[in-house]
Amino acid sequence: MQSLRTDGFVDCYDSMYRLLFYGGGTTFRLGDGGTKSTLQRVIYAFGVRFCLLFGFLAGIYVKLTDPQMSQAMFSHLSPLVKIIFTWECISCIITYVSYCISMDSHRSRHIKLLISMQLLDTEISAKFAHVRWRYNRSRSKYLYGTFGIPCAYVLISLALMFDTTRCDCGYVSTVLIASTYSLITSTIGGVGFIHIALMDYLRIRFRLIIKLVGQQYQAAEKTAGVDSIELQRNMDKLFQFSKRCSQLLNDLNDVFGFVAAAGIFYDFTHMTCFVYMLCQKMLVHEPWDTQYAFLSLHMVTYFYKLLITSIYGYLLQREKRNCLRLLSNYAAHFGNVASARDQVECFQYWRMHNKHIATIGKSVPINISLIYLFVNALANYVIVLVQVLFQLQAKDIHQGHTIPVPKDVEHTVVRMQSSGIDGFVYCYDSLYSIVFYWGITTFRLYSHQNGGPKSTPLGVLYVLVVRFGLIFAFLAGIYVKLTDPQMSQAMFSHLSPLVKIIFTWEAISSIIIFVGYCISMDSHRSRHIKLLISMQLLDTEISAKFAHVRWRYNRSRSKYLYGTLGIACAYGLISLALMFDSTRCACGYVSTILIASAYSVMTTTVGGIAFIHIALMDYLRIRFRLIIKLVGQQYQAAGKTAGVDSIELQRNMDKLFQFSKRGSQLLRDVNDVFGSVAAFGIFYDFTHMTCFVYMLCQKVLVHEPWDTQYAFISLHLVTYFYKLIITSIYGYLLQREKRNCLRLLSNYAAHFGNLASARDQVECFQYWRMHNKHIATTRTSIPINISLIYLIFNALANYVIVLVQVLFQLQVKDRHQTHTIPVPEDVELIRPIGPITHQNDGL
Repeated sequence: MQSLRTDGFVDCYDSMYRLLFYGGGTTFRLGDGGTKSTLQRVIYAFGVRFCLLFGFLAGIYVKLTDPQMSQAMFSHLSPLVKIIFTWECISCIITYVSYCISMDSHRSRHIKLLISMQLLDTEISAKFAHVRWRYNRSRSKYLYGTFGIPCAYVLISLALMFDTTRCDCGYVSTVLIASTYSLITSTIGGVGFIHIALMDYLRIRFRLIIKLVGQQYQAAEKTAGVDSIELQRNMDKLFQFSKRCSQLLNDLNDVFGFVAAAGIFYDFTHMTCFVYMLCQKMLVHEPWDTQYAFLSLHMVTYFYKLLITSIYGYLLQREKRNCLRLLSNYAAHFGNVASARDQVECFQYWRMHNKHIATIGKSVPINISLIYLFVNALANYVIVLVQVLFQLQAKDIHQGHTIPVPKDVEHTVVRMQSSGIDGFVYCYDSLYSIVFYWGITTFRLYSHQNGGPKSTPLGVLYVLVVRFGLIFAFLAGIYVKLTDPQMSQAMFSHLSPLVKIIFTWEAISSIIIFVGYCISMDSHRSRHIKLLISMQLLDTEISAKFAHVRWRYNRSRSKYLYGTLGIACAYGLISLALMFDSTRCACGYVSTILIASAYSVMTTTVGGIAFIHIALMDYLRIRFRLIIKLVGQQYQAAGKTAGVDSIELQRNMDKLFQFSKRGSQLLRDVNDVFGSVAAFGIFYDFTHMTCFVYMLCQKVLVHEPWDTQYAFISLHLVTYFYKLIITSIYGYLLQREKRNCLRLLSNYAAHFGNLASARDQVECFQYWRMHNKHIATTRTSIPINISLIYLIFNALANYVIVLVQVLFQLQVKDRHQTHTIPVPEDVELIRPIGPITHQNDGL
């Protein structure tokens, strides 16, 4: 949007000054009648300041003088945190008062600065009528920032103060403290954002002068002396405008220098205290509660203010430097006339004595280095405070308090080796047989003599029956358990509400994932079969072209066969044991067997598809590795023959280029077929691991005895961790082998004497490579590589922390209600012998 309105400057900055005026920061407002301060506005501003300070101090006084509220607010705090809160209250008041005094003492200079800015825009419009001011862009930016950021900050501050002041009692004083503190600190931040907005104003004006100077230079080159008088007059005005902007920057530093310094100091102390409090919570193993979020969000607003202050200061400095440098080339673009050289010389002399940049106080520059200075000082002071914390902890230890040390978690990866020779079907048949017999795929692998991979009506019918039987058996077993009071009591009475929710989600997600896998595999059945046929055909063509290749299918077959059967059997047994233990099999054996067996088969089959995905990625990895070896052989042969029989070698290289492209296309097909199920599987594994890790944490935190359930849950988790790790590793290995293969092929011309045909082929190959950057991914474009492990573990830790936080809240609630949870027993063994106070909240 564009505007020629004379009140554009007022419209642009009015919202910011209005908000600052209502918060008592200034005693004037922008207006169409001019920027001015009146007696009524001064009285209003002083009244707001008095009310905010009096309300804040009165609320604190009430909290301190009432024993009950003082106990609720301060009893849980350490001495150092009490000092931090005291300093925060004092510094908040001091900074607000100093802001008000500084803004009042510089009021006339501040108003003069704003009038000069308006006058500068008017003169630029008068001299360069073609300039169109886009005030609406800046107005929208400042308007939304003015209302969006303060509203978010006020809400965060209110939430933090309500949480800090313990609003269980003394609601009036709590509301008073929270609201006045939020308004005081918002006003302090508002002055900082006005400073940023005025720096942005000068940045835009320097940028405008750069564009206008560029237009004059272009016009001077085109006219070649004609109408140069008018151009020189324009340049004289632009020199004046640049000096005016530099002077405005100096005035801006005079008006906002002190408040910027006070604001940076306040932000620094504020963030130092809050970072220390976060470190303290983590180091003393406090539960993750809402205060973490409030403190973190509160700090984000201050860090955001620091970032944009530094960035806008740097941008202003850069635009000013570019503008003055461009003006210094005036003589070169106007024929080096004497008058132009004299003017440039005078300008350079002025420039040497007017090196104004945006500063904090009188000397600290506002640029990117300010971020480093701030963060470095923040880290140093936090380290000092954390050192004090460790000294306090050491003192507690000497007095008999111990700090628990968490145990490391070790992960092991199984390595499987074997050897032998046979075909593609022989290699992968065991994997596809398992998922066929258990109802995921509707086809099996067959050799070429038997028609290749195909789906038959009988096979489809069998698979549908298996799917229906598994889901029906699982739901029927759960229904029987729920409807029978005795079995329901044995299965659910000992569980906490959160664990019941976890079990419910586990049952629902198992069915949803199983059905989702079936639907996905059925919808991609023809593409899946085509993929397998293409893989078989690729091996056949490689064997036909390179007869010396010996396929070691037996190694892969043994790895997949023993791995598939071993992992599936181990997982099935672990799942059976876990489900038998969870469903309390002292009664209802039939329903228990139904639930355990159906659950084990469904989850094992879901895992089987993931292992097929891994096996096909391994297939492509081995093929790319084979192509690397074959290319290396061709390069060696080309170096030895020195041109003899090069036709045959070039034909071999043509085939290897084709095979590498075929391998890349097969990788894309693998992503298409298995992308959805890979995404489903990662989501299911993540939720499964989150629930089970939480249950282990729960058992540890409530000091439950180590029983068989620990082992069953831990072993269950190991299978999911193992699947995640090998999926990520094989995806990474495939990506690495493909990259190495394509890089080696790109050196074709260098090994074949840089022939024109070789260079053309490499050029075409590089173009193809640029447009076919396929890697193993899920349907949601998440790359399958080592970073996936970090992604899952990071998300897992975050969600487990949230669940453990809920556990602590439930414990606190139970403690307040003096409620004890009885030890679960089998239904036949329950006796009315009184309450048992040992807590067991597991599976």
